[in-house]
Amino acid sequence: MDDDSSRELVVSLQIFAKEGMELYDVVQLLVDGTLFDLYTLNNDPAAQYVSSREEKVAKNSLSTSRQIQEWIRTCEAGHSRKSSKCEKFVDTYLPDRCIEIAPKDSLSDPKLVETKGKKGRYIALSYCWGEAQYNPLQTKESNYKQHQEGIPFNSLSLTIQDAIQATRQFGVQYLWVDAICIIQDSNSDKDAQIGQMRAIFENAFITILAATAVNASEGFLAMPKPKPIQFKIPYFCPNGEVGTLYCVKAEHKKLKDQPINRRAWTLEERLLSRRKVIYLSDHVTWECDSVSLADSGDISNMHDDDLRLPDHIRKGVMFATPGWLEWTVHTEWVKNVAWYTKRELTRSGDKLRAIGGIANKYHTVMEDQYLAGLWRSYIPPGLLWRRLVTTDDDVLHHRPVVYRAPSWSWASVDGEIEYDWPERMDGSLECTRLGHKESIARVVEVEVIEAGIRLAKADRPFGAVTGGFIEVSGMVRVIEGLLQPVYHEEKGNLLRLDIEGDLKRLQDVDCWPDTTEVLPKKLWLLALTGAAEDVGDDCVSTFTIFVIRGLILVPDRESGFRRVGFYESKTAYYEVLISGFEKQRIILH
Repeated sequence: MDDDSSRELVVSLQIFAKEGMELYDVVQLLVDGTLFDLYTLNNDPAAQYVSSREEKVAKNSLSTSRQIQEWIRTCEAGHSRKSSKCEKFVDTYLPDRCIEIAPKDSLSDPKLVETKGKKGRYIALSYCWGEAQYNPLQTKESNYKQHQEGIPFNSLSLTIQDAIQATRQFGVQYLWVDAICIIQDSNSDKDAQIGQMRAIFENAFITILAATAVNASEGFLAMPKPKPIQFKIPYFCPNGEVGTLYCVKAEHKKLKDQPINRRAWTLEERLLSRRKVIYLSDHVTWECDSVSLADSGDISNMHDDDLRLPDHIRKGVMFATPGWLEWTVHTEWVKNVAWYTKRELTRSGDKLRAIGGIANKYHTVMEDQYLAGLWRSYIPPGLLWRRLVTTDDDVLHHRPVVYRAPSWSWASVDGEIEYDWPERMDGSLECTRLGHKESIARVVEVEVIEAGIRLAKADRPFGAVTGGFIEVSGMVRVIEGLLQPVYHEEKGNLLRLDIEGDLKRLQDVDCWPDTTEVLPKKLWLLALTGAAEDVGDDCVSTFTIFVIRGLILVPDRESGFRRVGFYESKTAYYEVLISGFEKQRIILH
């Protein structure tokens, strides 16, 4: 029926006020599933009750500059709270090169300087390059001397121009920008500077995040475009007057949804930075280890803590129960890896290098051997990743033609990955309740005998690799059958193995291929983890299913195996699940 009169309109008004105040900070209206921001005008009767105004203030305005300076002072003062996680900034060694910025009233152009061990404060810029045409001026061997004498301001991309203006506003003399401070056509210099990426962003006084700019030509200080007014509604004031609220469509995206978070390199730039000034399309926010702020107040609930380093990793120390904390740190690591794999790289060969700064930081806490994206003490859980394809926008990719990582590393494939930890019944409870001599987890337990990698450069332990292996003793099973496409709402596109033989109807074997490679009919399954899981809840009778998760392998040319996918096998029959597995010692390449 198309009669509009029969259509129900759902309206929800949300008003947020600071505690103990009658002035409303943020007013939003939800109409039939669409969220609107509401504001009023300064001369409107509603102005004394509603503080929201149309966003017209330029992000390089005096008021914005004062707000940022206040955030900086508050952070350095410890946020007036004993629980503050921030420490007063101490001058640190500057990066090898910085852009030196003359005072505002000077006519001098910015210039590239070699810092030669000097200490001080500097700003770092995190931004999206885009294609080469959007970031035309870069430091190269041919113009290096010229850039030391001076860089014409108007020759720089708009984002770098804006970063220079913002750095002046912060009262800081030095700015670090990769396009200018790294010699872009020198592989040796690029490699050396990438090796210092952790220190560059960790030691920056402030990092500027140009969050919404898709490329370097867009800038981030421009006046926000006015949003069209969708409709107006009356506001009945407590004093009896009637004001007006203007409604515009809300376009507040979480920071993790902004263009800057599509670029792989910017993950470590954000995680490693202690203080960030984030330039969004119509406002500026602040983020440090203690709080996230906008001009309207605390917005910590709008920012994603997954994109922050936990306290113990930031400070580089272990505390509490070591075993528990080490597992927690590893869990944080794989969470960062999952975020990282959603992002894009211009150069495929940078897959390990672009997360090397984060790995270096985690190493200060874990003190463990880093193996092409995995940690030596956590190899079995580190192998529990699968390529996740859940939307039409995502597809499996070919394995890179140029070697990037061993097949067992997530860095060997392109696209989003997901780590898998099963909810499991305690092993002793399983044996007691179900009468098993050994829990399913103990039966399939895998032992790592030896592991190693070949580094592309010996002094870059968190960088590129040219080879690697893992030797394990574990339960292996050969299985044959046809793979049938299946879609799972949570686990995405997968292949279900149509098993040949007597076990066909007693268990499901689901497979997630790593790449577009066509899998052969005969496959080797290496068990990594097993669990007994209860299905149901207190209101419904429960039963137990048994699960094994592990790797799909095929023989390689080096008398070992290579990984081609991830599998999950489920059944209600304990004996069926472990049938066919034999303990073997194998090498993965």
